[in-house]
Amino acid sequence: MRSQAPRQSTYAQVRSAPAAPAPSLPKLMACAPSSSAGQRGSIRPNGSGFQVRVYAGRDPLTKKDVYLHEQAETEAEAEKVRTKLLHQIDEQRHPKREVTSAFLLDRWLGVAELDETSYERTEGITATTSSRRSA
Repeated sequence: MRSQAPRQSTYAQVRSAPAAPAPSLPKLMACAPSSSAGQRGSIRPNGSGFQVRVYAGRDPLTKKDVYLHEQAETEAEAEKVRTKLLHQIDEQRHPKREVTSAFLLDRWLGVAELDETSYERTEGITATTSSRRSA
């Protein structure tokens, strides 16, 4: 049998090691407290009035952020508009996206049970509408 020297536990090795100085973290600049801290939405001067912008969520199809915008003449009116938009968002009474009739018609054609002639006629209307918009 081999005689083994008693091994020190790694815990003892770690405890006996001198403590390394803590790395210094960069100092963060303190931000001045603003009146809009914790508020949802923003109001900013825009031309002769104020623009109100409120985050309304994410579009499920495009995965892009959706914002509601409105213009107000005074800052007090802009604050009321911001409250109104936030209420619409909380009640989920705002459109998630702008949808064209051609887009809806294409989606409907995919699920509608139509005769062949009806399908062709409706598809022709969609093509005509799309070509007018792009011209």
